[in-house]
This record gives sequence, C-alpha cells and structure tokens, in this order.
Amino acid sequence: MLAAYAVILATGLPANLLALRAFVGRLRRPRPAPAHVLLLSLTLADLLLLLLPPPVRMAEAARGFAWPPPRALCAPAAFAQYSGVYRSTGLLAALSAERYPGVAFPVRYQLARRPLHGLLAALLPVRLELGLALFLLPLAVTAFCYWRLVRLLRGQAHAGPRRRRAAGPAAVSLLSFPLCFGPYNASHAAGFYLRASPPWRAHALVFAALNAGLDPLLFYFSSSAVRRTFWKGVTRCRRRSAAALWGCRAKEMAEAAGGSPGPGHAAGAKQGSESPPG
Repeated sequence: MLAAYAVILATGLPANLLALRAFVGRLRRPRPAPAHVLLLSLTLADLLLLLLPPPVRMAEAARGFAWPPPRALCAPAAFAQYSGVYRSTGLLAALSAERYPGVAFPVRYQLARRPLHGLLAALLPVRLELGLALFLLPLAVTAFCYWRLVRLLRGQAHAGPRRRRAAGPAAVSLLSFPLCFGPYNASHAAGFYLRASPPWRAHALVFAALNAGLDPLLFYFSSSAVRRTFWKGVTRCRRRSAAALWGCRAKEMAEAAGGSPGPGHAAGAKQGSESPPG
C-alpha cells in the first residue's frame, strides 16, 4: 500500500497541478465554457483527495494500520477522503451531462450555456453526499450520456476527430466508476451487512485515491488548454535536456583538447631533449 500511494502521489499531484494551471488560465479568458468550470472543480477535488488522505494513510499503513498521526487529523482526513470521492463522482456525471446536449442539441446548447451552470453543478455534490446514491446515480447518468454521445457521433459523416475526442473522456470516466469508486462503495454495503468495516476496506481506499491519477487523462482529452500546456512543458523539457547534453559534450571536448598535447608539440619536445647541451 505504501508503494501504491507513493505512485499515485508522484503521478497524480504534478499532473493535477499542470491541469490546474491550464484551467485557471482558460477561465481568465473571455467566455469560459461550463465544461472548464467543471474540469477545474474536478481538479480541486482531486487535489483535496491527494494532499491529505494519502500521506495520512501511508503513515497509518507504516504503523500496522494503527493511527499514528495526531487525533485532530482524523476528522479532516476522513472528510477529505469521502468528500473528494463523492465530489468526483458527481462532477464526472455533470461533465458527461454537459457534453451530451452540446452534441445532441448544438444550436440550443450554444445559446443557453453559461459558466454559472457549471458552477452550480460543481457545488451540487456538496449538498447531496448520500452514500451509494452518489455512486449509482452518477454512474447511470455518465453511462447514458456517453452512450448517446457516441451513438450520435457515429451517425455524423464528418465527426471523426470529434468521435475520437469523445471516446477518451468516455473511456476514462466509465473506467473510474468500477475501478476506483466501485470497491469503496462496495465496502459501504459490506459494512452495513456485517455491522463492521470489512478487512479489505483499506485497499478500497487506495483504489479511490487512484482516481486522482486517472483524471488527468480526462483533462487531456477534454480540454485543448491542457493539451497545449502539456506539450509546451514537454517541448521546454526537451530543449533544456538537449542544451544540458550539448553543454556536457562541449565541456568534455574542451577538456580533451586542452589536456592532450598535439603531435607537433610532442615532436619538438623530443628533438629538444636529443640536442646536445651548448
């Protein structure tokens, strides 16, 4: 479990920070789309799920699942865990519901969409955290919207690029529900039946945190701002790596040229040593 949380932190934290920078920059521009508000809210939910629960759970796992941190951290860590999970499921459903009318009713959607709609959908899960209802209902909404979205795009003659862009978010969203949120919500049902938390609940929490590492794929497929920021970062890293490599090679060549004497110098030294003294 320690290794799993370490991998999730190492991959999810920088990717979500990169997405946060891209979405904040996009929202500062005129006429932001509701989808960008939802994606920003999902990024913040992922950061909430990454910054507090994994370090606490890692410390707990290192001590044999005893509670080593201060007792005052118990309630904030539990709140961040549960709130992050259920905000993510609600926001994934809201994002799928926002994308579907944009394809099914493009003209009416363009006229009616407002950033405020995305803000209201982002705040809705805070007031409706109802356990399994926030797992099954968002799963049903997400599956229906992406199923209809893909069917609509398949019926359009020139929707090849749009179909590929829609397939990415659909695959990531539908994968997140059974893989990341399924075990966690199944532990609720098992705990209700057994009247105690099941022994595998700690592993279910690891899968719930894994969602924060999968969501950056959703951001990449859903937002051109994230794609531009990502490839700018890749290009900048390549240039710095190439400059550093060329600097090392130039230094090695300069040291080799300055440290080894040329053939003329060696011959002159040899001739000088063979000439008799005056």
